[in-house]
Amino acid sequence: MASKIFQATAISTGVAIALGGASPTLAQDDEIEEVIVTGSHIRRSEYQGRAPIQIVDAEVIELIGAAQPVDVIKELSVNSGSQFYNETNDRAGSAMFNIRNLGLGSTLTLVNGHRMGFGDPTVLAPDINQIPGHMVERVEVLTGGASSTYGSDAVSGVVNFIMKKDFEGFKIDYQVSGYQHDNSNSAAQAEISAAGYEQAPGDVSDGKTTNISLTVGMNSADGRGNVTGYVGYRDIEAIRHSERDYSACALGGAGGTIGNCRGSSTTPLGSFRNFDDIDLTLDPNQPGVFIDRAGASYNYGPLNYFQRPDERWTAGMFANYEVSETMEAYAEFQFMDDRSLAQIAP
Repeated sequence: MASKIFQATAISTGVAIALGGASPTLAQDDEIEEVIVTGSHIRRSEYQGRAPIQIVDAEVIELIGAAQPVDVIKELSVNSGSQFYNETNDRAGSAMFNIRNLGLGSTLTLVNGHRMGFGDPTVLAPDINQIPGHMVERVEVLTGGASSTYGSDAVSGVVNFIMKKDFEGFKIDYQVSGYQHDNSNSAAQAEISAAGYEQAPGDVSDGKTTNISLTVGMNSADGRGNVTGYVGYRDIEAIRHSERDYSACALGGAGGTIGNCRGSSTTPLGSFRNFDDIDLTLDPNQPGVFIDRAGASYNYGPLNYFQRPDERWTAGMFANYEVSETMEAYAEFQFMDDRSLAQIAP
C-alpha cells in the first residue's frame, strides 16, 4: 500500500516590551475623523478603512460549535484555504489560509499582531492548527491586501488571531462529533454489483472527532496583568471511500448521471499486453500460468480518505502586564505536535 506519515512539531516563543508615546489631548470641540486600531495594523470595519475586513468573534465560534478557528474561517467566501484534514491527495495535514486563491504564501497570519512561523515542510505558510480555538477573543481578516505595511507575504490579506487577555479561573471544553450515513443509493449499488466489487455497509456511523481542552488563567492583584495557560487534545478518526455507496468504486458519468465503475487494468496479478490482441494476467489458482484478463480490473476507490486520521496535542501560555500607561510587557509560548496519515490507493 502506498502511504506516507507526516509529523509536524512546532514551537514558537516570544518575549517583548511594547512602548508607546503620550497621546495628544483633544479639545472638546475637535472632530475625530478616523479611528484606527494599531495593534495589528488592521483597520476595523466599524470605523473608516481603506480595505474590507471581516471579524469573527468568540461568540460566533462558540455558537456554531466549532472546535477550532479553522472550521469557521475556511467557510468565509474570501478564503480558498487548503491542506485541511478532509483533504487527502498531496496534502501534509496542516491547515493554511489562501485568501482570494492567490497562493498559500500570500496571506500573512498573525497572533496578537505577531507573525507566526512556518508550519509546513514544503509550504512557507503558518499552520493554523496551532491556534487554540478556546483562547480566541476574535479573528480579524483583512481581505484587501496589506503588502505596503507587512511586505510581500501579505499580498492577498492578513489574518490576525486576537487572544483573550483577561481570562481568570479554569475552563474545560469537551466536544464529540461524527457522521451517520444510510447507504441507500440503488443506482450506485447496481454499478458496484455489476463490476463485481464489494458493496459499502448499509448504515454507518463513523468519522468520530474528539476535542478536549483545559484553560487556566489568573489576573494580577492590581488588575494590570494576566497569565493564561492551556492544554488541548484532538483525535480525528478516518472515513474511507469504502464506507459510502457512491464512492465504493470510482464512478464515471456526466451531467449528474451515475456511470460505470471505473477500475485499473493494473491488477495485483499483473497485466501483460501489447495493446492490440494480447491482454493477459496470471491465474490466481495456477502459479505461472497466464490466462485472458477478460476485463478484470482493480478497484482503486475504497482505500482513499474522505477524512484522514489525525492526532494533535497543543499547549501554550500567554502573559501580559501593563508596566505603565506607555509600557506593556508580554510573553508568549506555543507548542504543537500533530500526526496525520495521508493515504491514496496503490
